[in-house]
Amino acid sequence: MTLAVFDETGLTIPTATQIIDQIGQDQRDNIDQGLITDETEPLGQLNGITGNDTRRVYELVQTLYEYFDPWSAEGIFLTNILTLSGYVRKKAKASTVVCLVGLDATTTLAAGSEAYVINEPENVWVLDADVESVAAGDYESNWTAKEVGEQRANAGTLTEIATPSPGWNTITNPLDAAVGNLEESDSSARVNREEQLQKAGGATPGGIRSQIDSVVGVISVQDYENTSLLPDINGLPGKSFEMVVWDGVDQAADNNEIAQAIWDSRAGGIEPFGNTSGIAIDSENVSHTMYFSRAVGRDVWLELDISTNEDYGGDSLLKEAIKIEASKAQLPGVDVISALYSKVAMLQPGVTNVFQIRLGFAVSPTLTADLEIAIRERAEIDTSRIAIFVP
Repeated sequence: MTLAVFDETGLTIPTATQIIDQIGQDQRDNIDQGLITDETEPLGQLNGITGNDTRRVYELVQTLYEYFDPWSAEGIFLTNILTLSGYVRKKAKASTVVCLVGLDATTTLAAGSEAYVINEPENVWVLDADVESVAAGDYESNWTAKEVGEQRANAGTLTEIATPSPGWNTITNPLDAAVGNLEESDSSARVNREEQLQKAGGATPGGIRSQIDSVVGVISVQDYENTSLLPDINGLPGKSFEMVVWDGVDQAADNNEIAQAIWDSRAGGIEPFGNTSGIAIDSENVSHTMYFSRAVGRDVWLELDISTNEDYGGDSLLKEAIKIEASKAQLPGVDVISALYSKVAMLQPGVTNVFQIRLGFAVSPTLTADLEIAIRERAEIDTSRIAIFVP
């Protein structure tokens, strides 16, 4: 009995009813044409049990078939098959932030203490490690969002104590939190894997970039190549390439894993260059030093002169919108474009005009032109460094 169909469209399995009908037909063909296999008869009931069990086997076969198709597989099945082709699904990561906690003298604030963002009691953050004070004052501490994903705590908003403790008086975050992410969805993983496969191969800069991009912790990669014999304007030696990696302020990616990705996809005769290195291992178990660069964050201040009407949602919402746009737009080596943030402001409810945007690398900026960012830098735009002026 073979009712399954496997063709160019995939695998089609029979329904339980089709299976039961086929069992009855086989019995009449091979035993006696007079057999009664109606579902009300004992033989028909036995056929029903067998047919339903057979259907479950077919379903298992279909699941196994789909396991090998990245466009059908889901969950852990998809994760496994993506790994076979060299793509690593991006894991969930919690947001993190540095806070100042105000403590009395000789106080210990225990790890696991909790605080939350003002007016957001569900946005809870947990202290990573004990903080001990000697004298009364503010002490730096590391906090992690209780829930993974894009939990946000803009500068000066993580101020509410959720678990009071003797000697703990205040908490605040001078800078925005480093925003985490949820685990990469099935649909996103499929698309990103396809893009990686299209880029990979040929030892091209794009192929090397796609390999590094799959390293856990890497957020973005920019590639530069000097095919001439002389150093270029970016400082790359002749016949070299440089991969500029951004893996967050906490530098979450492993140096050796980045180095291995470069070794596995580089071409002979052209050397990697950079300010950081890791060790790669070849097929003969020989170690090789691979160079790359990590982008260095450069603080940027923004001031906006705007006009508003009664629909304006407030400075905090505008600052948040600018921060979100910056997290996407400000890749390593990408200049800060004044017009981009003017557009962001104009898209916010209640903003009627943007008269001027001033940019700079220090407080109270005066420049109105775009800011140039070097290839090994990344513009860091934090809500604590954004000022809004409304006449």
